[in-house]
Amino acid sequence: MKDSELRFARFLVLVNGAVPVTLLGWDAWHHKLGANPVNFAILTTGMSALVFLMLTLLVTPLRKISGWSWIISFRRTLGLYSFFYASCHFLIFFSLDRSFSVSGTLSEMLKRKYLFVGITGLLVMVPLAITSTNAMIKRLGGKRWRALHRLVYVAAIAGVIHYYMQVKADVRQPLAFASVLAILLGYRLLVFWRRPRPVPAATTVVTQRFLPSNRSEWLGVLSRPFQTYIFVAIFFYLYCLDQWQGTTRQVGRLMRDDGLAFFSAGYFVSFIALTIIAIVQALSGKRRAAFWNAAFAVASLVAGFGFMLPNVH
Repeated sequence: MKDSELRFARFLVLVNGAVPVTLLGWDAWHHKLGANPVNFAILTTGMSALVFLMLTLLVTPLRKISGWSWIISFRRTLGLYSFFYASCHFLIFFSLDRSFSVSGTLSEMLKRKYLFVGITGLLVMVPLAITSTNAMIKRLGGKRWRALHRLVYVAAIAGVIHYYMQVKADVRQPLAFASVLAILLGYRLLVFWRRPRPVPAATTVVTQRFLPSNRSEWLGVLSRPFQTYIFVAIFFYLYCLDQWQGTTRQVGRLMRDDGLAFFSAGYFVSFIALTIIAIVQALSGKRRAAFWNAAFAVASLVAGFGFMLPNVH
């Protein structure tokens, strides 16, 4: 594609990306957002954020399958539009629905878990938007920049889960987004596993072991900060469940209602962090370390959902 044609295509993407917010502003100005304008605006911006996020993830597979190398130039614009609409989605909720009340917003997030999942996806997108410039790419270096921008997978998963949890009856649209995301991520996994592996020069065969074979290796596993936190927290969680079934059940219920939602938030943050670390390690060939981080990430996720369960009786 010629430079003039590419510039026009970029301009076309830029203009079309602004269409949803322009139409939303026009309808808001003319009071045509329906009976519940705030809810309509929140839904529209959230849907637009998901659409642009899926389009951003579509660029790489489409480039590799079609051979259109020029299409990669649209990825930054699509990604920034996704962050823009996600930010509008939250700001409309925070300003018009919560009246700029920080405490009200936090309490609502603790009551409605899909809000916590959604804000997690938005926060993950912040460093991606900040480091999207050419200057930041040069400052971070290509390898570190690519590793950081794999967080877009976490943002996409969080966005789809947020939408699915928010819908009360008809889940066809969230499932459609989930299907598209599964295809896009599945393609990346397929490409990763089918890529040629470098053949070692030495003739000695080294067997990859996932389980530590001696005491020093077990201590090495437990000495990792993230994993130690998860390991101890899971036992604390099981101990609390056991205590709540006995004489301290009322105290445990009070803790669950007023305070342990923060434990749940901590578990999910740990799950996201460990998952990112596992992905980076797997991509760099450190499969054993990736296996353990993934295992602790799953344990953290299970523990986090445990704090969201109804009270133990």
